[in-house]
Amino acid sequence: MTSTTSHVSAELIGRPDFEEFCASVFAALPRRDQQRKAAAYVAGLLRASGRKSLRNIAAAAGADVNEQSLHHFVSESTWPWRTVRRALAQHVVPTSRPQAFVVRHRDTPARPARRGGGDLPQPRRTYGLWAATDGTALPLSWWLHEDPRTGRTPGRVPEAVVVEAYRDAVGAGRGGVPLVADARGISVSSMLRGLEAAVPGAPVALRIGAGQAVQVTDARCAPAAGAWMPAQQVAAWTRDLRRASGTAVSVEPGRLAVARIGVQVPERTGGVGARGLPPLLAELVCLGDPRRPWPQQLWLVAGGPADADLAQHLAGWLDRAPASAEPTSGSLGLDDYRGRSDDGFHRHAALVGVAQAFLTHQSAARAIRLRETARAAADRSAVCSSRLPTARPPRSALARRLHPRPDTAHA
Repeated sequence: MTSTTSHVSAELIGRPDFEEFCASVFAALPRRDQQRKAAAYVAGLLRASGRKSLRNIAAAAGADVNEQSLHHFVSESTWPWRTVRRALAQHVVPTSRPQAFVVRHRDTPARPARRGGGDLPQPRRTYGLWAATDGTALPLSWWLHEDPRTGRTPGRVPEAVVVEAYRDAVGAGRGGVPLVADARGISVSSMLRGLEAAVPGAPVALRIGAGQAVQVTDARCAPAAGAWMPAQQVAAWTRDLRRASGTAVSVEPGRLAVARIGVQVPERTGGVGARGLPPLLAELVCLGDPRRPWPQQLWLVAGGPADADLAQHLAGWLDRAPASAEPTSGSLGLDDYRGRSDDGFHRHAALVGVAQAFLTHQSAARAIRLRETARAAADRSAVCSSRLPTARPPRSALARRLHPRPDTAHA
């Protein structure tokens, strides 16, 4: 998705709210000129129309930068993009109060074709981490995993980066926020072990593939216990354990069923309790429409209470959070980076995240100003009125009057 219009029409460089926001996020950059260019790049992303090429970004930035200096800043400079990612989380998480941190992959046309390889860009698989709230979702991290056509994989495996990104997000001040991730195609045991070491007790909900090996530990399915088998095969034993979901919101009432069963996850190298560690225990949660082949989704839930309805609620974030943020990320140019440098893509993606966070910050500040203006107008109206203002009961009190509880209706 490419932007056709700018998000901000006015000059941003020198504007107090923008300068203050950038100063808080980019303070960790080691040099002042890097802080200045980072702010200019974000201003260009917000103000440029059309594709966010370096030329368009430089022209729209409204600062003393040019295309060549921005190219060097993003593609060849050595400033630490992980530090910016961590600073963004520290700025966003305490105020947004996320209900979940969501991780899933997407394919983006980010790598230009090599010489002689044609004009079409080669897609790359990236992973994102979003801070999900009821109102919106903000991307806090993007990282490159592989090129689906060539199979080229950077040095770090995705589960290790998921653990690092989640640790940074939780370290920003919101401990106990669950991680919801699409773990199909990556090592579930490595991710669980990494989370266990980095964020002990972290609540985790991982969507897994039908072939993920598990071992039943639940006495309710004694015939299936004792052997490693695919999760889909284990799920067949949960048909008699199904019940209507208590949190279904997108399907007809009673048409979504949920079942859970205790399982153990094998270590990546095989065996139980590798390296003397305790076994990896989790709940296998099966979700789906009972009128269709059972189940349609398989999840592993660990680190939190064994609550199938909670697991179903968390599962809804996996699609909802990225979908709500995708249009803005795309229009800010997430897919428009055309350099060959992997670090260049990560720097560009980090700055796109900063730009998106500023838009959210601006919207929140505007809402606060509107509420303050409305409150001030109400106060002036009360002062000018010839009648004394009467206290208005809060909405919760009104609701109690309209719908009294049975034990207080006749009090």
